[in-house]
Amino acid sequence: MENISNNTCVICRDEMTTESSQTLSGAKAFSRTIHKKEVLTTLPCGHRFHYACIKPWANINPQCPIDRRLITNTAFCSVNMQKELLRSVKGGEIGNVRVILSTGFNPNQRSFLHRKNPLTVSLKEKQWEISAELIRAGASTKNKMAQYGLGLMYADGLGVEQNYAEALTWYRKAADQGCAAAQNNLGMMHRKGMGVKQNYAEALIWYRKAADKGHASGQYNLGWIHQKGGSGVEVNYAKALTWYRKAADQGNAAAQNNLGMMHRKGQGVKQSDAEALTWYRKAADQGFSAGQYNLGMMHQNGLGVKQNNVEALILFRKAADQGCAAAQYSLGMMHEGGVGMEQNYAEALTWYRKAANQGYAAAQNKLGWMHEVGLVAEVNYAEALIWYRKAADKGYAAAQYNLGMMHEEGMGVEQNYVEALTWYHKAADQGHVLAQDQLGRMHQNGLGVEQ
Repeated sequence: MENISNNTCVICRDEMTTESSQTLSGAKAFSRTIHKKEVLTTLPCGHRFHYACIKPWANINPQCPIDRRLITNTAFCSVNMQKELLRSVKGGEIGNVRVILSTGFNPNQRSFLHRKNPLTVSLKEKQWEISAELIRAGASTKNKMAQYGLGLMYADGLGVEQNYAEALTWYRKAADQGCAAAQNNLGMMHRKGMGVKQNYAEALIWYRKAADKGHASGQYNLGWIHQKGGSGVEVNYAKALTWYRKAADQGNAAAQNNLGMMHRKGQGVKQSDAEALTWYRKAADQGFSAGQYNLGMMHQNGLGVKQNNVEALILFRKAADQGCAAAQYSLGMMHEGGVGMEQNYAEALTWYRKAANQGYAAAQNKLGWMHEVGLVAEVNYAEALIWYRKAADKGYAAAQYNLGMMHEEGMGVEQNYVEALTWYHKAADQGHVLAQDQLGRMHQNGLGVEQ
């Protein structure tokens, strides 16, 4: 504080003498002079005050008047630790929380009311680091939404080290109390094999529990597992449509997008581009990137709507800016071909790379091709081989064919007919016509194989 010396009590503004200075621990020894200002005390933070001044101050506001640090020593102030802990949790004051817990205070004291349980409150406020501090101090909660929050913390590593086993434990506690969000997340963890052996049948059970409670994400996930099937769960388009519609009617954008896909492909319903367009637009209007991409494809190809490359470009860009790899690839294609804009190979390369770095095989193949032919920079066979191989290892037939060509011609690698045959076979087995032609030619000419 300005214009106040170190020997001035900031509460009363009077000078403090050092002759009678006492420490806080010696307060009881001079209880008879407790109201006299010559008795001084030093707080744990190091600041000194008249004892007669700081005692009433601390009973009202248990913080140092200078640096606002929490005063926890109850030898001279009556701090309601539970009340102060709750206040600190709500205010996100992790420093104060740590100070209170360092005294050995039990955060579970008088926590039978959920609204007064520090852990429950911290989870509700998404104060993840504070929640982690409370857990380490032994805090617990029986509130199902707080238990769900704990599952989320451990599943995503929020304030704690990621731990799927711990996440499963807390999700299960919440799910057993009927928390639909936890039931949905349990289904997801079983479907993806996160902290538990992958089990679609178990996932189906938990998704159904959440869906039956009207949980939109649970309904969507239940629809998804019926649409895709696998691991003992049979494909059932009728059930998929039913659950997608329930979720879509609640505004679930992923369900709206997938309804569009099912109408586009005629899965369990009469094929209808117009209906697909309607559902894609609903998802796109919510900013859902897959919906924006699919709507862009409809405009680009004139499906259910007049062909419009400009509109497609706008939609692809919206989706691409959200990280949609398919949209990034499509933008690369449009820039490369000059569709709806001036041809720009450099811009095409930029978008192909964005998609390729996300593992999008078609973009990886394109990136390899651009390095092979040197469209933007000098020809770079080594770089081309890297990207072709990434796509080929994902089973992308065009990349497998291109790898075969490079090995056959010795481009960036030692000529190797046997290796070329291997990649041509992989592509040919997927119906790649050029690879099948190359295989026939190599057999005819005895290249890498007996004639």
